[in-house]
Amino acid sequence: MRLEPKAKPIRIRIKLGENECSSLISLKNNFSVRELYPLFKDGRLERWLMQVGETKLANDVSSISKQCGDGSDVY
Repeated sequence: MRLEPKAKPIRIRIKLGENECSSLISLKNNFSVRELYPLFKDGRLERWLMQVGETKLANDVSSISKQCGDGSDVY
């Protein structure tokens, strides 16, 4: 018997306020543009959406993030 190493997936954490979001519903309930925008721009939000099974939404986020600026006008 030959054992093949298998890497465990890294859990991406989205923390908004005091809450760690583990589903899209919890993300919506704790939504904060100020906290979510940096995650949106650096790709963590897209990877998190893929991890929780929201592939269509992740693809939409990816295409939109390429069209956005640096976020200086959000604050």
